[in-house]
Order: sequence, then structure tokens, then C-alpha cells
Amino acid sequence: MKPHISMITLGVADLPRSVAFYEALGFPRMESPPSVAFFTLNGTWLGLYGREALAEDAHVPATGSGFAGFSLAHNVASEEEADAVFALAVAAGATPIKRPQKVFWGGYSGYFADPDGHLWEVAHNPFFLGRPGGLSVGRVRVYIACSLDGFIAGPEDDLSWLPGTDGTPLVPEPGAVTYEAFIADVGALLMGRRTFDAVTRMGGWFYGALPVLVATHRPLPDGSPETVRRVGGDIATLVAEARSAAGEKDVYLDGGKLIRQALDAGLVDELIVTVVPAILGSGVPLFAGTAKRHRLTLLDQRPFGVGMVQLVYRPAGCG
Repeated sequence: MKPHISMITLGVADLPRSVAFYEALGFPRMESPPSVAFFTLNGTWLGLYGREALAEDAHVPATGSGFAGFSLAHNVASEEEADAVFALAVAAGATPIKRPQKVFWGGYSGYFADPDGHLWEVAHNPFFLGRPGGLSVGRVRVYIACSLDGFIAGPEDDLSWLPGTDGTPLVPEPGAVTYEAFIADVGALLMGRRTFDAVTRMGGWFYGALPVLVATHRPLPDGSPETVRRVGGDIATLVAEARSAAGEKDVYLDGGKLIRQALDAGLVDELIVTVVPAILGSGVPLFAGTAKRHRLTLLDQRPFGVGMVQLVYRPAGCG
């Protein structure tokens, strides 16, 4: 048995009430049948199911109350974040059980109960964060080039303006994130159909044996690499599938529409954007068309050669 928990399912008394509670906490809901609700948890899923229906499905009695012998946990990076998450939960309707405080094992922890009494611990564990096999999970990252006026392709998906498309080798400046360094951390790619078609028209295959998930309703063309598969659903579902395929490594998110949707859903951890000194005037936009405004934190900026500049950003609320 592979050591992995695929889903945590909670039996609830009032499904709409519980859905509203977890949505208020910021959990991205996935497309679900009417009788159940699924949320993506960055590597696993949370399921909400009627308590009696869940008991019937498991062939156990639905009656009984009190401590169930387990708690769920949400670990954060600081004591301040633990306080903020706890306050958010209480504001959404949670019952405070133990307010966050310093605890005997050297961390900082508190407990609340959701509307059905399921215990959640909010904790900052300074000894566990970043340990191999611990809390670290792969990131959802964007690695992309765009023109100075914000396009990732020209009219009719023209890419001839990109440096290197004529065969001239690129020599990035020291310290810049090269494609080779970036892809070494990637476990799976998630791209839109338009991006996939543009890549296949370029000839060759740039992703080796990495799993490539293409968001499309149309069948993939004959002769597509065996590592490519078609996926569908809302952006939370797509990213959850890509995370599952990536394991503990990063998800490479590509394609303007998917990037905008993931940004709006709060699912992007890092943006690496290389700005090319070219003005296209029209084409396929990178960020124009997002449903929300997004504040970004600049993590790094470096020349990338031939007049390009590489910018590394983290969306607000990530990390």
C-alpha cells in the first residue's frame, strides 16, 4: 500500500451548511454530484457526505456522539498565521475549542470544531516544516515569456518573435532560472488545448516522459505522446489532478486562460515571467481578462540575455 491519503470524507448533518462553512474558509470546491461535495486540499481531497448516507455506505450505525478519536490538522508557517486562520474559522461559524497558544512540544496550536463537531487543529510546528516527507508539497508554478505589452503569442498563435525560435542559442545571465533548472523540479504539466496545439506545431517534444494533462473537451490528435492525456472540469479539479500526477514535485501550469483561472482561484504559488523586448500590439494575452485584481510580491529580478528580464513573483496569500 502506497503511503498516501487520497481523500478525507466527513459525515455531515446539513450538506449546504457545511459546504458554506468550508467555502468561507477558502477551500476551492470541485465539480460534484448534488449529494456530495469535494474540495481540493493541495495533494488530497476533502469530501462532505450526508452522515446517515455515509454510515449506510460503510454499513455502520449512524448514531453516537462525542469525541470520535481523531482530529484534522492544518499546519501553517507562523504563529500569526495560526491566529489568523483560527479567527477566520470562528467568523465562518466554527466553535472555538482551544484558542491557539504555545504548547508543551514547542509549537503553537489551537482547536476549533466545524458545524458538525469535527475537530480541526490549527498549528505552527517549527520542527516539521520543510522536513523530507513532512509537510512540503509540490508548488503550482508558471514559467512563461511574454512581450512588453503582455502577450504570450501574436495573432494566429505566432511565436516567431520569441528569441531562440530561429535556432540561436540563448545564454541566460548567472542566477536566472533556466528552463532546464525549472523543469527538473516539475512532476507534471497542465496546459490548455490552444497551448498544446501550438507546442505540437513547433515540432519535437520538450517534456520527455513527464505526464502532460491537456484541458480540453475535444479528442487529442492521433500520434500524441503516450504521456499526454485529456482532462476536464473546473480549475480546482484540473489542478488537483495535476498535483496527483506530480506527486511531491511541482506542477507546471501553461496557457493564458488556465493561468488566469488558477490565479483567480488562488491556486498559483509562483510566477516566473520573462519579459521579451518586443511590442506585438495584439495576440494572446497573459493576464488581461482575470476576474479579480491580484497583488504580487517580487521575489527576484534578473537580466536573461538579449535584452530580456526575468521576474519572479509570488501571488499575495501564497507561501
